[in-house]
Amino acid sequence: MVADKIEKFLRNDEPERKKLQKLLADRVANVLPLTAEKVEKELGRASSSLYDEHGGAVDEVDYEQDNTHGTTRTKELQFLSRFFRKQWVHTDLNDTNILFRAIDLHTKCFEYGAVLDFGDSCFDYCLYDIGITAAYACMYQETLSIAEIIANICYGYFHQGATQFPKECLQYVYAVAVGRTLLSLTCACEQIFLQPDNEYVAHTAQPLKDVAGKHLTEFVCSGKGSH
Repeated sequence: MVADKIEKFLRNDEPERKKLQKLLADRVANVLPLTAEKVEKELGRASSSLYDEHGGAVDEVDYEQDNTHGTTRTKELQFLSRFFRKQWVHTDLNDTNILFRAIDLHTKCFEYGAVLDFGDSCFDYCLYDIGITAAYACMYQETLSIAEIIANICYGYFHQGATQFPKECLQYVYAVAVGRTLLSLTCACEQIFLQPDNEYVAHTAQPLKDVAGKHLTEFVCSGKGSH
């Protein structure tokens, strides 16, 4: 659907259209959708690393003995499996759908109180919610790079006993963030096409264009979008 909208509503901007098509193909279509087969493969890779230096499986070790490394790796695998599971997801987590109980603008400290608008909720992989949230978080950001913003979102999911956000999940979070941005942008372009005199539609599309531009810049700098 996104590819079709890019072709239809950006056909008058040939250079931009080609760049977005390449970004979509390389960073989104090559990774998504997340499937049961991909989950099994990712967890299998992670499980294969759960062997000690003597070739014995960590889960076969007597945990009454001192086995800090094995216990930590087992917790990391359990932590990873939580992200590759299906559950009810919101799919539209952004600042307009969150009520805050306490806001301190001086320290930039926010405490959420409730989540609104469950109209797009569905049963799917929780990584989609993280990626969609990251996509929205990239909007209206003037000082941080795309990578820094997405990293900050992932940082919020650190868990006791896990040393870092599972690297196996990062490519999916990033792909969802890019995909959601391009979907929202192309939908906005469609509305501009349908309502050419509506200044509000054009105004709301601008932040999406800005974020897409940042993704394209990062993509070109990586060397993959230069041709």
